[in-house]
Amino acid sequence: MKTVLIVNAGIRAQGKSGKINEEMTRLAREAFEAAGVKTLLTDLNNEWTLEGEIEKILAADLILVQTPIWAMSTPWHYTRWQDEVLTHPKVCGTDGRTRTDPDKKYGSGGFLTSKRYWLSTTWNAPKKGASGVIVGKLLRDNPRIKGVGYSSDAYRVKSKRHLMEGTRG
Repeated sequence: MKTVLIVNAGIRAQGKSGKINEEMTRLAREAFEAAGVKTLLTDLNNEWTLEGEIEKILAADLILVQTPIWAMSTPWHYTRWQDEVLTHPKVCGTDGRTRTDPDKKYGSGGFLTSKRYWLSTTWNAPKKGASGVIVGKLLRDNPRIKGVGYSSDAYRVKSKRHLMEGTRG
């Protein structure tokens, strides 16, 4: 059975309710469960443990991050989660470089190379201000959003069938 980890990074703080990201998380969970996909959930508004998150990452085939974008970045509690969970040696391994093989480049390492991720974002911006060109450039050029431990080989979903079968588009 395929397993997805959904991380809700929509926070309830600073006058923000987090309702849009909470609803997007709920809809994703319902869709995956209706398709027979085992669903794990982390809500960053609640307490979490490092070991618990590592177990979820190791169990998941797909990691879906549902996050708002604020001031061209993600909320601090998602950045904290990335820094603590995705850089743990059980999750990220090494960066790939070795002294014995100079052809191995930075970013070619890691153990969890079969994992895929899906970044779903919400924006408090007018439609014109959040065009595909701007969003694509932001995600490409901002390592804080791209995230430590995520491959630049993004999970390309052409259809629900591809997602459920775990194939790439």
